[in-house]
Amino acid sequence: MTALDLRLKSFNRFTGVGVAGNKSSWSDDTSALAGRTVPTFNPLMLQSYKPLEAQCDVRARPGTMLSLALAVLAFVGPAAARAHHPFNITHFIVPHEVPPGQDEVVIECRYDANFTLLNWFKGPSEFFRYKPGTTPSTKSFPILGVGKVDMISCGPTACSLRLGALTEDASGLYRCDIERSSPPYLFDTRSTYMEVHGHKHRKPLLEGLADEFGEGDEIQAYCRGLPDSEIRWYFNGREMEDMRGSPNLKEKSSRIIFSGVPPTVTVQCAEFRYGRLLGSKEVKARWRDLRATFTSTYFTSAVNEHLGLSVSPGNICRAAWGLVPANTTYFASN
Repeated sequence: MTALDLRLKSFNRFTGVGVAGNKSSWSDDTSALAGRTVPTFNPLMLQSYKPLEAQCDVRARPGTMLSLALAVLAFVGPAAARAHHPFNITHFIVPHEVPPGQDEVVIECRYDANFTLLNWFKGPSEFFRYKPGTTPSTKSFPILGVGKVDMISCGPTACSLRLGALTEDASGLYRCDIERSSPPYLFDTRSTYMEVHGHKHRKPLLEGLADEFGEGDEIQAYCRGLPDSEIRWYFNGREMEDMRGSPNLKEKSSRIIFSGVPPTVTVQCAEFRYGRLLGSKEVKARWRDLRATFTSTYFTSAVNEHLGLSVSPGNICRAAWGLVPANTTYFASN
């Protein structure tokens, strides 16, 4: 069977026209074609159908190749740029232990990153900030157990600090954070625990702070440092700048300065000399829960009433809350 016979056979299967025997001719049986319209057949028509591979060959379409290349670059370009410019902390150097007799350490955070802000923390408290491109670009904050924080150097590859006048309260988790606040937003952090042994020295005297406060109460405290030092006050690590230089703290209490569960505030007194931190001390106070106070007062009053003791304070509280009739007679025991 020739190639032409194969093409005819394929075409006849498609059109319904049969081939008689093995002969390469049209069927003489005209009855098979009765009532049917037979298309004119040209064997060369089969050569006009291109293979599917040829029709989809992108090599024959330069415009398609260019579009595909641009799409790939658009997808891979940002990822390649990020891979070319890494953002990570490469080395974090903080001693795990500080032996007795050593009162200062050097800590360092090395990085390969184009960041906008670097922070050093001890636990939840920030004690140093480096913000390139601002004036001043660095700022330090007092923390418990660290008498002074000196910057050795902070630049595009590393930030080194010297922590001095250490006490055992300097033990804690130290952390370095870097972040980029403009797109693409990036962040990295490293941390480790440092244990300080056998270090004790003088701290500023901080006294007079009450254990708890309610809304509108006056927060008062007294701090005494060295004669030529400057006293600065901090609430939760933020300086009360209007109280700088005053040994006496006076501030109205408000719920917004208390945080955590239960709500507490950290009052810190720090002494500076010639702009350098010498030492600090902090004390915590809690927020007074008025609901617990009224519940306790009501319970105490009920017990006193049952025992025949003075119930005047309790009845006053209960009357304020509408828990007793207005015509109740209050009395005080002799």
